[in-house]
Amino acid sequence: IDGQSTERITFHSHCTDAELAFVLGSSRITVCPSRLEGFGLVAAEAIAAGTPVVATNVPGLRSVVTDFETGLISSLHPAEIAQKMIALLQDDVLWERLHAGCKRRRSAFDVSLEMERHLAVYTVHQ
Repeated sequence: IDGQSTERITFHSHCTDAELAFVLGSSRITVCPSRLEGFGLVAAEAIAAGTPVVATNVPGLRSVVTDFETGLISSLHPAEIAQKMIALLQDDVLWERLHAGCKRRRSAFDVSLEMERHLAVYTVHQ
């Protein structure tokens, strides 16, 4: 990537749910550089796995990522996204703080809890 070493970057194609949870949980950061996002599913999955997120400042991601709690919110400018990525990769204190925030918030993205909430809505309206 522009002359930089990519030996520590792995690109994955299709993953099972278990593989995805492992990949996200063993990643240092997750980056969501979206220009438009209805709901930040990738960000939610990363937070549930305990992985801090660098996300752009769009509504769907802002509803999932809390700046300086579960990740870092960036403008759409590539240089700022890169700066936030570098900060999380190099600053262990910041990373630990955001990792702890992800662990505190992970239950908000529990799939079984979401299913119960949806079922409750449908049960009430029957």
